[in-house]
Amino acid sequence: MSQAYSPYLGRYVRKLTSSIGSIYDAHTRSYASPLVAKGSLISYSFPSSAEVGKEAPWNCDVHNIGTDGVIAFGIVNAEGNPGKITVKWDTLVVDVEPGYYWKVYTTGPVPNCTHIITNGKVVFSTKGNYTVRLWGMHQEETWYYDAEVSKNVVVNGGGDTKTKSFAVLSSYGLNLPIGWASVFKNQPLDLKYDPKKTTIAKVTLNVTAVSTVDVRGLTILMNNNEIGGLGWPAFDANKSKSVTIDVTGRIAQNLEGVSSNTFEFNYWIAYGINLLGGTCTITATLLFEYTGEDPNVVIPKEPFTLEWWQWGIIGGVGILGAWALLSSKGYAPSPTIIVTQPYEYIKEKLEERKR
Repeated sequence: MSQAYSPYLGRYVRKLTSSIGSIYDAHTRSYASPLVAKGSLISYSFPSSAEVGKEAPWNCDVHNIGTDGVIAFGIVNAEGNPGKITVKWDTLVVDVEPGYYWKVYTTGPVPNCTHIITNGKVVFSTKGNYTVRLWGMHQEETWYYDAEVSKNVVVNGGGDTKTKSFAVLSSYGLNLPIGWASVFKNQPLDLKYDPKKTTIAKVTLNVTAVSTVDVRGLTILMNNNEIGGLGWPAFDANKSKSVTIDVTGRIAQNLEGVSSNTFEFNYWIAYGINLLGGTCTITATLLFEYTGEDPNVVIPKEPFTLEWWQWGIIGGVGILGAWALLSSKGYAPSPTIIVTQPYEYIKEKLEERKR
């Protein structure tokens, strides 16, 4: 029902609408003015258990036992709960994060004895124990809740948590030039998933590195923020080092409710005196723990590049090829030709002059 009903008048008196607010924007008090509305929660139902990603029904009856005013029914996702609650009401689908509440209310004042009788569904995003509060409310200069019921909801995982790994940097050999320097490797990637069908529980970045020369350390950054690193003792070349970094919060913070975003991991190697040059081979893997449909990581193709010596070979082959082409067309310079006369021929000519 998307309208408030007044049994006293025998008709629907107001349409209903809804909104989200912070729990700190709603208040309660031990008394109420007799000249305002008051929302009494006279009946309700709300699940005490649920499965991740599956709909569960709710309904309510909020009765205005005060004077004319705006009344409401609220569903509160308490602070500290494991995850968001998706409320489905009428044609609306809205996510309520921990520390916020959703309310359905009359679009204007309604008289005494008016009821909000409505229903909908909720979907929980993460397994765990939730504290959900149901409010009967009214509006003055701000919102007040006049009645409160607290429900404990146990949300099961809806199946085993799945894992999927993506090799975001597979045995990459980062060249270390001769000298004392630092080198970078930038690795962008796109994370794509449908938040309505996939719940990501945890994401970890696993990095392993092996250097053929002594390096001072490997610093790992995500979107230009340092998140971890590796260090090698002196004269400890060719030994494998590994680190595991939890990046769940950083990925969730950057997604900000969207289903796709681009992240960039930077690998910064600093090394000391290096007389011969060498490489540092890096392997990086993103490991996802999730429920629902598989997430996907897309790694953009890097532009094709060549080393200096490879460019030298190409240049040399190009010059030889150009010379061969010009020669075949008659444009290349001809070699100098020296004609020598036979000795007997020259001797015969001299004798003729003497005669």
